[in-house]
Amino acid sequence: PTPDAARIAQSVARKSGGLVLFDLLEAYHGGLLDRHLRGRDVRWLRELLRRRIVHVCERSDLVSTVSEGVLDHYRSPRTPYVIVRSCAPMSFSEQSASRGRRDRPLRILHGKFSPINGTQVVLEALTMIPSDVECQVVMFGESSQRKGYEDIGSALELSPPVPHSDMPGVMRTCAVGLIAYPRNLGAESLPNRLFEYMATGLAIVAPE
Repeated sequence: PTPDAARIAQSVARKSGGLVLFDLLEAYHGGLLDRHLRGRDVRWLRELLRRRIVHVCERSDLVSTVSEGVLDHYRSPRTPYVIVRSCAPMSFSEQSASRGRRDRPLRILHGKFSPINGTQVVLEALTMIPSDVECQVVMFGESSQRKGYEDIGSALELSPPVPHSDMPGVMRTCAVGLIAYPRNLGAESLPNRLFEYMATGLAIVAPE
């Protein structure tokens, strides 16, 4: 579970005699928090969040994480852990993403319409693209989220969310997979999408 859900799970486990596995996905007090602070440097809040997650880890029976880099932020002698290397399901590699690669417009998969995914930056970039450049960014969200970005026109394809099992088919209609949030990729986060893009054969645009 997420850190908030892990605290609830720990409370339930104490009453029911269960065990808690905490899946530590990224450095929550780093780049993810920055997206919510919007440039404000609130160091005390950052450190408070880090310590609270350390406490969540210490109260869990097992912590799984994606890399040593993420674990180092919250490591404790009292925390049993296992590093689980991410990978994509076989369905993502059953066919290559060759369809649509030479078609126009160039289709770029962004994924979920969300502030923590760097959506705002992508939308701003779309407004700067010259009219003779044909590209289309694919996002998933509610139609109401398009409000204020009507001028982007067909450069934004905003579709209702789809089941994860449908994503291989979606990716095969695209040429590029985009990871837009400005986090320290590989050190503070390691999203599954990166491996799904690789398995599908998409070209990848991601932060350093």
